[in-house]
Amino acid sequence: MLKRRLTALLLIWSCQVYRLLLLIYPAEHRREYGAWMRQAYRDQCRAAVGCSLSSLFDLWFHTLLDGASTAYAEHLYSGKRSPIRQPKNLVLLGFTLLTMVWVGYVDLMANEM
Repeated sequence: MLKRRLTALLLIWSCQVYRLLLLIYPAEHRREYGAWMRQAYRDQCRAAVGCSLSSLFDLWFHTLLDGASTAYAEHLYSGKRSPIRQPKNLVLLGFTLLTMVWVGYVDLMANEM
């Protein structure tokens, strides 16, 4: 019962954090592709959480790598300045990295039980 509740909370929380992560993309890109990106992430997240917490950690790792590179490319394409240099995005990136560490720790503790 506790594991099911933790899994549901991780899924909800992970999708909310991903929604915030999309803020590093240009507004035009979010308007056009944001809903599709959220749906694709939600589907991947459900599959990862269904397997193990380490799968969720792997998903976040790849999501951050892909997000950083594609958001930067989209900003270059749209002619905007680098999204990483904006203070709100540095805070978001730091929060996301801390989230990855936390998910890894929870996975480690779950495997030891």
